[in-house]
Amino acid sequence: MIDSTSYGRLLKQRLQELTEKVSDIDGALRETDSPDGEERATENEDDEVLEDLGNAALNEISRINAALHRIKNGTYGVCTSCGGMINEARLVVLLPFPMLNSASHISGLALFLTLFRSLDLIENLNDMRPRMFWLVGLLVAGIASLRAHYLATATVTVVAFLMIDMWRHRDAVRARMISLFHAGGASVVFLLPWMATLWQSSSTPMYPVFPGTHRPDYENYSAPLGFSEHLSFFGDVMISPGVALFAVPVILYAFRRASLAGLALYLGALVTTAVLSWVFTYSDAENIHR
Repeated sequence: MIDSTSYGRLLKQRLQELTEKVSDIDGALRETDSPDGEERATENEDDEVLEDLGNAALNEISRINAALHRIKNGTYGVCTSCGGMINEARLVVLLPFPMLNSASHISGLALFLTLFRSLDLIENLNDMRPRMFWLVGLLVAGIASLRAHYLATATVTVVAFLMIDMWRHRDAVRARMISLFHAGGASVVFLLPWMATLWQSSSTPMYPVFPGTHRPDYENYSAPLGFSEHLSFFGDVMISPGVALFAVPVILYAFRRASLAGLALYLGALVTTAVLSWVFTYSDAENIHR
């Protein structure tokens, strides 16, 4: 039985955040334009971005209101397309979305789970043959093509897996280094079509490592914070409950010498979260965690 009360509380909290966000965007859009021509042109571009963000927030508000209505009617958790029940584990991820088939939300989870299972199988079989790591490279490429920052998580996961395994088996360093070379080479090979497409659209094979057509004078990710403010924001994100919980399995995996793949995956998540929280200072702890 789905506990709709808990989901209702989460949805209302998110609804309040989005409502405040839309209000802030409306206030920013009402500000008087600068009389200077160049500044006005920049402001117009900024307004377009704000309008897009506002529209996205309004769309999410609409979905949340529909989800709250389904909770009130007792139909929350039922797929509006096929009528089947949505598994609670998936419901946590989908939240306001009423359909079972929401690939954009679960593809990343599925690929990371596949990466974990593949590395876990390699560890259990102690199979370091190159073909195994070409499969790993294919998974890393698939993950990276979904979102740019997923590449960091997947890369750290694979590197951590091999480095820790290398430390545990110091007599097989050469074999692990060869495996790392094959995994990296395979990732690049399978990413080439995606990189070529990205180059055509944005003049960069890998954003944000190479900025491409991104304008250096326009920044929508990092707020202009002093070092102490930056450090404070970073600390607040890293000690927030949603992020700090990642440290628990890392400690358990490390001390119990349990699944190496699990330890590597959680380390990848922590490192990526740390990087995101340092870079995306226009965001907040909840969105970075999500």
